[in-house]
Amino acid sequence: MEMEVRAGVVLAALSLSLFSYCCSAASLITPQNILNGTVGGEITFDISVDPVDLTASAGTWKFGSNVVVTWTNSNPVYTNDYKGRVEVTFATGTLKFNKLFATDSGEYTVTITTAPSTLNLNGRVELKVYDPVSVPTIQSNVTNPVEFNDTVTLTCTASGSDVSYRWFNGSSELSDTQRVHLSADNRNLTISGVLRSDDGPFYCYVYNHVSKNFSKPFNLDVKCDGNSLTTAGIVAIAVCSVLLVLAVTALVVFLLIRHRRSSTGSSKSSSPTTKPEDGLVYSTPTFLKEPGDRKSKQNADPNAQYANISKQPQVQSNTATEYAELRRK
Repeated sequence: MEMEVRAGVVLAALSLSLFSYCCSAASLITPQNILNGTVGGEITFDISVDPVDLTASAGTWKFGSNVVVTWTNSNPVYTNDYKGRVEVTFATGTLKFNKLFATDSGEYTVTITTAPSTLNLNGRVELKVYDPVSVPTIQSNVTNPVEFNDTVTLTCTASGSDVSYRWFNGSSELSDTQRVHLSADNRNLTISGVLRSDDGPFYCYVYNHVSKNFSKPFNLDVKCDGNSLTTAGIVAIAVCSVLLVLAVTALVVFLLIRHRRSSTGSSKSSSPTTKPEDGLVYSTPTFLKEPGDRKSKQNADPNAQYANISKQPQVQSNTATEYAELRRK
């Protein structure tokens, strides 16, 4: 009899030890990281009981101090704010949101009672709900920036929750340099002393934990300042000026040669052919043999001899008049 009592005591102690081990080893496994959801989207709080032979026969989910759902066996009770939006898996206590609100962000706690052993296990889940980011737009503070003179600030605008910004010039991401500066939130991109090589295209990339988007390409139309020429620009202008002067000189020479040729040909074709005597003017003659009384032209001595006849250069005068005066003498 005494031996039986001792055996019973040992068995009871062993059972208690095994029960204590099982109880101490049981736990509720919940997500360790913050869960990120999208407004209007779905999300699931996956939890499980360890060891797996235990189930959640009853339990309660709370958001802060507000009850979301309670259940016993297979009979859930949802509060009004969550009715139709959430559902619970009775065996494990997993909770699913079918439609998230922005106000659902926060900490959730769960308490379950296991079966067959009635163990109370606790867990917590952190949820963050975001509005998705929209397609961003880029605006410039200067419409037509002038090279070297203007400082351009590009501003990226997008809606959404906890929006982050990054800038790209083509495929290269931009960061702070001597001329390029990003604001603390990366929303503004400032370029000092803008150059024509800063034409872009620029892109703004926005994102949060649940979405992302790129802007359309944005190009700067940088104008050249005529008062601020580069060395290359000055050289180009000088070369063009020299070429222009040479071209004008060549054109003037060509026109002069053409004009002279035209004038020479015109004078040759318009002047008549003359005999050498046509250019002579005779001075007053002196008679070597007095012919006697002046007679009419019909009775003049054809053998009369004259002196002091010389060639005179032709002048612009009336030859007929001079000849008449000569006959009267």
